[in-house]
Amino acid sequence: MTLTCSKAWVMATCGGGFPEFSCNSPETIIKYSYYRIKRNHQESLCVSEPLGKTSRSGLTRWWVRLAVLLVFCAGLLLLVPGSPFFLPHVVLAPRLYNGRSLAQWQHLLGSADPEERFAAILGVANLAHTPAERVATVDALATILGDDPDEIMRIQAALGLCRLLPESGQAASVMGRALSDPCLGVRLNVATALTGLGPLAKGELPALEKAIRDPRNRTNLGIFFFTIRDSAIVAAGRTCAPEALPILLGCQTDGETELSRICLARALGDVECPSAQSGNRSRVLLEIAADPSEEVALAGREALEKTGFAGQLPVKAAPVIVELSLPEDQRQFLWEAEHHGNRLSKSAFGPFGKAMRDGDWAGLAKMFASDFRGAEAAATEKEELDGGYATVRRVVGGDPSAPLDQLIGRGMNAAEFVARLRGLLQPFGASPAELNAKLALMNLGPVQRDRLNGPWEGTGQLRLWGKRADGGPVEVVAVLRYRVAQPDEEEKLARGGWLQAALITLNQSGEAPRPFFKESAVARGIEVSSLHDNWRAKETGTTTGGVFLCDMNHDGHMDMLVTDENGNTLYLGTSSGQFEKGNARLGLPTAPARRKCAAWIDIDGDGWEDLVLSQAVYRNEAGKRLVECSASSTLFIPDDALNLIIADYDRDGLIDIFISRSAPPGTASWLDNHANERKGNILLRNKGAWQFEDVTRHAGARGGARSTFSAAWLDANNDGWPDLHVPNEFGDGVLLVNQKNGTFKERPLSDKPSDFGTMGLAAGDLDNDGNIDLYCGNMYSKAGTRVIANMADGAYSPEVMAKLRRFVAGSQLHLNRGGLKFDSVGSAMRVAAVGWAYGPSLADLDNDGFLDIYGTAGYISKDPDEPDG
Repeated sequence: MTLTCSKAWVMATCGGGFPEFSCNSPETIIKYSYYRIKRNHQESLCVSEPLGKTSRSGLTRWWVRLAVLLVFCAGLLLLVPGSPFFLPHVVLAPRLYNGRSLAQWQHLLGSADPEERFAAILGVANLAHTPAERVATVDALATILGDDPDEIMRIQAALGLCRLLPESGQAASVMGRALSDPCLGVRLNVATALTGLGPLAKGELPALEKAIRDPRNRTNLGIFFFTIRDSAIVAAGRTCAPEALPILLGCQTDGETELSRICLARALGDVECPSAQSGNRSRVLLEIAADPSEEVALAGREALEKTGFAGQLPVKAAPVIVELSLPEDQRQFLWEAEHHGNRLSKSAFGPFGKAMRDGDWAGLAKMFASDFRGAEAAATEKEELDGGYATVRRVVGGDPSAPLDQLIGRGMNAAEFVARLRGLLQPFGASPAELNAKLALMNLGPVQRDRLNGPWEGTGQLRLWGKRADGGPVEVVAVLRYRVAQPDEEEKLARGGWLQAALITLNQSGEAPRPFFKESAVARGIEVSSLHDNWRAKETGTTTGGVFLCDMNHDGHMDMLVTDENGNTLYLGTSSGQFEKGNARLGLPTAPARRKCAAWIDIDGDGWEDLVLSQAVYRNEAGKRLVECSASSTLFIPDDALNLIIADYDRDGLIDIFISRSAPPGTASWLDNHANERKGNILLRNKGAWQFEDVTRHAGARGGARSTFSAAWLDANNDGWPDLHVPNEFGDGVLLVNQKNGTFKERPLSDKPSDFGTMGLAAGDLDNDGNIDLYCGNMYSKAGTRVIANMADGAYSPEVMAKLRRFVAGSQLHLNRGGLKFDSVGSAMRVAAVGWAYGPSLADLDNDGFLDIYGTAGYISKDPDEPDG
């Protein structure tokens, strides 16, 4: 056996018990019954006589001394409380948390290591069992909650107090003060703890009232179910104190979410109510019991029953259920039609596009029936645009309501029609550098609905795109009305002869000497590789960030803030056209924010644009620094904010903020045109000195129960006052007309369904008539259009069918004709079929004095090169 120990340990432990032992070496080795010390590469025996002369009694004496030493060490291990072999722990099997006892965790509460302290708080909260232990633990955690400078420790201490009810009631005053903690995480855990104190929290009603009224507390930090405010309302009700009733009654107009209204109902049911106030309580509960949400209404009815006012509940009428399910035969027909379309796309349209791309004209001709007839519709509309940078030609013809055979007439045979299709390639030149082709299915259905085995007709879009030999981009789009034999067998389609008739109703081509835009982000200094990419990431996101432009340092060059799942980067523009990272120079954190929304706003009116980033506010100090001043501002952005839209709506010289928010649909059907949450959007009025007030209800600016991705300020009636268009993800938006007195009046843009799925919009005077127009980026789907077109006549009421058609009709352009009159002309002006459109913009891209439209398609597709829609 070999034991290694230090000189100091040996001397301290033995206490000079070995008088003949001389220890000057830094290391002592005890081996068997003698000691050997290595020093200066010399070996000497540390005993009183040479080894060879050691007597038997001397060896015995050394064995005894060694045994005493080992017994002494074992005693230390068993009797020292910090030892892992501490005797009481071994005998009594103490409660352990992560391998440590309560005493050990209590000791670590004073550790200098933050990680140990963090774990110790949770350890003592879990192990405190007896009343004395729990009281002592509450005292320790209350001290941390009230005094610790580390907000992480305060958050953990508040969480620990949640586990120590009801003993944590002795720390109620500390928790009441902590409801005003600068850290919202502390507030959230403290409010949760107070809900469990019941009447013990009565003394903290003033703190609870303050927390309920603080707009910053309308958050659950994106991780909890209840907001701080929700928990404070429940805690106030559970005090059962009559003094809580006025506080709760003041919350009735602020129940912006279903959950907050449920919390209010339960709190009102818990609180004791003086007879003089019982009428007010029952009135509020009756309103909640009549809520459209079944969960909210149930909470209201339960509270009324609990307070003895169930007799006031009105008899609830049976809900009127509108049957929206199609009969089985109609559903089967739609399924068969789509199934036929899938076959046609795969086995006929796919090879058609490939033959066009490869110039396989013989193979293309085999796809035509022997008796094929085709034509190009007589032109009813011709347009040509030559702006120098591009040439665009468009020819439109054919009455879509006229029979196909009538429009074709004698027409062309298969060879002649193939030659016409070949002519579509003329803009590419004789030897294009690149050529792609695709025939996409748009519509398809049997000519006679009750004869599936007869001929089928529909429309398809033939798209050709690529580059000329000189590198100039070219695109050709042709729309075909066609007739085919029933596409019920893939083998039959593969044999050819499936195309019986075709009519070209649109022939549009565009060509340019060079591409309109060139990808230059990396060359300009923008790191795109660090941004979240749904194609590479394990988890996809709908809104992963945004881009916010502003010359924040007033050097004449545009700067750019990029928010992203992976972090925020502020790029400063330079005179060379390059961008440089400015986070470190300006003091802006790079860590990803809870929300990706942001806005450059001159909040204090000093001429320098300040920054609102998620839930933080930064003061722009003359373009040299961005200093966070969230603590001194009452501006608070809720967790579910999507966009911040700014304007001085009351013309007081201070910039105000409209916050758009989204929510799920109101019922199982999207036909109801509203979201399930009545929270809507928020209008914050800038009062100056970094102070804001929520004037949404007073101003009538919520926009109803709409799910709103974004919104737009515009002077819709040219009276000099900002109006506001609030779109809707589940139906039509609404125009809020400024009444010049701090309020708005709702006005629809159209008297019929005109929008659906709006996920972005832009405002500008597109036709230069002096009136601001609106372009809404909506959902467009060829498949959805096809399904709705195949529905039987009378399947639904005309009102429902109009809404269904708008579901998939695509983006909408609302032209302002003056006098608050708008014409919806998206389809007529051919700006509807963008796909699932997000975030469009208007800009004069060619400097011709007219605004152009840039539309983006944001739906997640299976292939990054082939977006859906």
